[in-house]
Amino acid sequence: MSNEISGAPTAMEKILELIKEEKFQSAVEAIYEYLDEEHKDYINRLEILIEKLSHIAKKGAVVIRTIIPKLLKNLEIKDDVLRYAFVLALKPICELEYEIILPFAKELLKSENPNVKEGMLQLINFIANVYKIEDKDLIKLILEKLSDEQEFVQTKAIQTLKSIGKNNPTNLEEVILDACKLADDNFKEKCDNVLKSLTFVKDLEEKDIEKRELAAKEKVLEEREIEIKKEELEFKEKELEDKEKALLDKVVDDELEQKEKILADKERELKGKELELEEKSLEVKEELLEKKKELVEKEKELSHAELDLKEEELKEKEHEVREKEKQRIKKTLNKVEKKKKNN
Repeated sequence: MSNEISGAPTAMEKILELIKEEKFQSAVEAIYEYLDEEHKDYINRLEILIEKLSHIAKKGAVVIRTIIPKLLKNLEIKDDVLRYAFVLALKPICELEYEIILPFAKELLKSENPNVKEGMLQLINFIANVYKIEDKDLIKLILEKLSDEQEFVQTKAIQTLKSIGKNNPTNLEEVILDACKLADDNFKEKCDNVLKSLTFVKDLEEKDIEKRELAAKEKVLEEREIEIKKEELEFKEKELEDKEKALLDKVVDDELEQKEKILADKERELKGKELELEEKSLEVKEELLEKKKELVEKEKELSHAELDLKEEELKEKEHEVREKEKQRIKKTLNKVEKKKKNN
């Protein structure tokens, strides 16, 4: 990207200085003036702002919150490279302060400009990868883009829905199934693509639940083992007490024999309890082992499913890149033809 001419402080340097001095209102006014679309050097200025956007967001978050409506208008830019660079520059803001972006999502998704729709979908994609999106009306609006006239908008909508499904599969599935009731086969096929990714997410959730249940059972077993040790200790203490009493009463043989018999009975009873507890412990351990085996098998199945999904996403991305490359080549050829005609 190009830079402004060096020498006297540039307009951007003045803006950064105002932010450094925490003169945020003045900085906002300066940015509005800096991004005047009538300015002959507007594109160059926008490139410079994109470079500094992350710095401005860190040092003056209030400035970003104020100028975000002005910034989002740049989703209309025709230059693909500059537009994608602008969207990427907004990624950290989406991930840290998504609430300043989402309020504009519905309005921009209704735009007639396909670049605006694709750009807004990508910003929602950034947000959905970090946060749970629960607004059903917004999800429905994204779902409508599966029928957009432009294929690249459809592709971006599918990617965004899959990202939403990672953190909110149940909500998304409900909206999709409702939308498919009266939809055509083409729309249903695209929805099915999204639903397959939700199935994978749900499998992961089920696996996580099973792991937690297994951990809970292991904890119960550990607690029971502690109880057994306490019982053993209590019995040994009682046994010592009984033996002490038996020694004190040794003068009377009959009494001593009776106590020894009682102790012997208690020992047999304790051994019986120990055997029962050991059997129960073995049963629980066998059950846990079986669960672990099942989890291993499920993890193998999920790994295969994940590989299939990743392969499908790679194919989609490859197709998207090819389409963009075709558009770029076409634009280049048109420019060459225009130059030839002018010459």
